[in-house]
Amino acid sequence: MFFFEMHVKLPLPMAEKILITICFLFCAGCASLPRQSGVVVPSLGKRVPAVEATITPIVVSKPVAEAVVTGTIFGKTDFKGLLKAAYVRLTIVDRKDPAKQYYFFVGSHANLSVVPWGEGRVIEPGYFGLSLPVGEYKVTTIAIPVGSTKAEETLELDFKVAANVATYVGTLDMDGTKEKVKFGGVPLIRPGFEYVLNILDEWTAAQSTWPSFRTTESPGLQKGLFLAADPRRLLVPKAVRP
Repeated sequence: MFFFEMHVKLPLPMAEKILITICFLFCAGCASLPRQSGVVVPSLGKRVPAVEATITPIVVSKPVAEAVVTGTIFGKTDFKGLLKAAYVRLTIVDRKDPAKQYYFFVGSHANLSVVPWGEGRVIEPGYFGLSLPVGEYKVTTIAIPVGSTKAEETLELDFKVAANVATYVGTLDMDGTKEKVKFGGVPLIRPGFEYVLNILDEWTAAQSTWPSFRTTESPGLQKGLFLAADPRRLLVPKAVRP
């Protein structure tokens, strides 16, 4: 019996191909195995499933500014005597928030060179329409220019501003009767004046003039006359003008 031992020597390129094929099959087998997600905890000796964290974005909402609802007061000014000056300044204060103050200058636009128009709104003498936020107000002071300073006196007239309608406040009839000097305060010596005040109800004449002041925000007109906080300052009511 003869035994033959055969040694087959493959060419080198063929050996490389076989080796690459074996590596490919090994990697494919590893990839086909199911993967287990989680963390191995040594103390437990088993794999704990991983918990996916969910991040919820925090939305910061910006405060929405409330719309300011405005109304209109409609009336007339009639200044005489010392008050027939280059301008008359009226200070209006919000009754619920005294920090809110408004300045209105009653004067002819021909005198704008001397009117401090940068401090407030300028309106012509006679009939006027003023727009203000809805609320309760009071006219606290009245002032006129005296040289390089101002003579100022208290006034105290209450009124209300309603929404979507204009309020007729009457005619502010004032007569500056006498100059005076006030002592105390800053500066120590200040100019002042005496005056006579009357609130006239000229409703009929006001209604005929109102259309030229009507706005889309305040199309209607109601009556709500200035109310003097100190009635002693008022004259005996005059006859209503036609």
